[in-house]
Amino acid sequence: MNQNLAGRMGKRIRLKRELLHLTREQVAEELGISSRFYSYIELGQKGMSVETLYRICALLELDADYVLFGERGAHEQTPVAYLFEECPEEKRGYVEEILKNLLLALRRPDEKKERKE
Repeated sequence: MNQNLAGRMGKRIRLKRELLHLTREQVAEELGISSRFYSYIELGQKGMSVETLYRICALLELDADYVLFGERGAHEQTPVAYLFEECPEEKRGYVEEILKNLLLALRRPDEKKERKE
């Protein structure tokens, strides 16, 4: 496998694992592979079989298109959505309000006027 491609795939897998607060060892154990081999996958030092890719995607709830090509499927959440899910329930209202205000501040001035009316 192309080292550059394997590296990009590994980074995408690592990002999702980290967002789920899982260790490499936990994922490797669930997959039934050695933690060393799983580490090589994330670091882009080894390729993997289609079966291993399938099992990683299923375990980490990843879209294979995203892992392979960097494109998210329609059902795939963005990292921001994962972070929001990690936010304590009682603080989500505050975070939602902050994000709405941030998005409003990023709009052009004429869009702000239209929204207020």
